[in-house]
Amino acid sequence: MAKQPKPKDRPAPQKQRKNKGHENIKPHQWKKGQSGNPGGRPRGRSITARLRERLDADDGKLAELIVKVMIREAAKGKFQFAKEILERTEGKVADKARVELSGPDGNAIKVAACEVRAKIEAQLDDDDRRNCDESR
Repeated sequence: MAKQPKPKDRPAPQKQRKNKGHENIKPHQWKKGQSGNPGGRPRGRSITARLRERLDADDGKLAELIVKVMIREAAKGKFQFAKEILERTEGKVADKARVELSGPDGNAIKVAACEVRAKIEAQLDDDDRRNCDESR
């Protein structure tokens, strides 16, 4: 494709102002030790409280309808619905393997990422290795 010529009626770009740092916002910054939200969260009902109120209204008919939809969609194979149901009924699955490397003094040691990976892979069995490969 041939390049189209630039329109001649386009205004020339203006020179950009030099960045003067953050001097223009300095007067509006919080002072050391000053809270950005001194009054805290505003009083009133939270979104969660409002949702619970609506779901409990009408003897929980709306909540029951949502449950039915979630189960139906999970049965159709929609993973997000199945995951939500499992997490709400069985709890979230904990991380399978947590590895912490420390030196003789108990402090964390710094190693290259490839060294860490090699040490972790040496401790994995075949099933763990497959699970790690599938999650990438």
